[in-house]
Amino acid sequence: MGTMRDRAIKEWQDKAGLQPPKPAICQLWQQLQNQRFVAIKVAELEMSGIRDGDGYWSGSDVLDHVWNDLKKTIERLRIAYSAEDSARSDRE
Repeated sequence: MGTMRDRAIKEWQDKAGLQPPKPAICQLWQQLQNQRFVAIKVAELEMSGIRDGDGYWSGSDVLDHVWNDLKKTIERLRIAYSAEDSARSDRE
């Protein structure tokens, strides 16, 4: 975006009391978004019965793997927001 637009957005956020998430939290949200797309792809393969092409998953349990990745990222987001809330209350 342009400098003037960025400044206008920043001023509006300051007036409204909004604080954009820190880069680490944005990165976790991006990771969660990517993992959701993987989960959707796996769900499509599971529902169609295609899986790995022969009706079965080869190797490890793909569904469990995707589910655990999602859970870990959500937990990391929860911890990141808890730490941010704690730091904010310490400043007040």
